[in-house]
Amino acid sequence: MIIFETMKTKLLLLLLSIGLFSCQSEKPYSFDILEEKVYDIPFKTQYHERLVLNKPITKEGLNQLLQDEFKYAMQKEYKHHPEPTHIFIYVYKEKGDFEKDGSSWVGMISRVNGKDEGPQIRL
Repeated sequence: MIIFETMKTKLLLLLLSIGLFSCQSEKPYSFDILEEKVYDIPFKTQYHERLVLNKPITKEGLNQLLQDEFKYAMQKEYKHHPEPTHIFIYVYKEKGDFEKDGSSWVGMISRVNGKDEGPQIRL
């Protein structure tokens, strides 16, 4: 009886772990980095990034992408400031939109003057 209960418990744990791993959702976006620049001087630390999407994206997915990349920029190490004082991240639908003039982005997140303002998202 004890052996049966142990096997039953192991099977239950196995099924639970399979269920937990299969419930992890894939991010709703895929992208490549076209440009990443960091200006790190005593006066300001600026993070500038341009991304191109690899697959169609929803408005919610675009918003999540921008927020995730903003968090990434905030967590990087910088020499003159603990976090960037200025952040500009642009997302393009196609590489040609970036190459054309750079202003044809589909989403953008920015922060200027460090902690004085929160990030601004534009879709």
